Amino acid sequence: MSNKQKDYEKNFKERFKRDLRIVRENEEKRTLKLVLKLIRLYHKFSQTDIAIGMNVSKSSISEAESEISQKDVSLNLLNKYSIYFNIALSNIFYLRECVIAGKELPLPSEVHKELLEWAME
Repeated sequence: MSNKQKDYEKNFKERFKRDLRIVRENEEKRTLKLVLKLIRLYHKFSQTDIAIGMNVSKSSISEAESEISQKDVSLNLLNKYSIYFNIALSNIFYLRECVIAGKELPLPSEVHKELLEWAME
């Protein structure tokens, strides 16, 4: 194999790894947004309801739950979800991991188990 071919292969592998990492990061962002939406829907609240309860704009909630939005969910807003729904922030991330894994994992509480079962119906 020539040096040119070796360089091409090396660059291709590096680009592939970089692109794969970007895809995974985007998947995690979209999944977090989906989990926030599932939590809200499970509790039968509208975006307006929780926006008022969290003292944020409805557009902030809409953007946080939108899978097509490129904007990251802020830690501040995640904390507000955690407080509003009385769910530990770590459990929100744990729910995200359960969804990403695509399988049932042991959950820390019955409520979270019910939430995932409801979402998978």
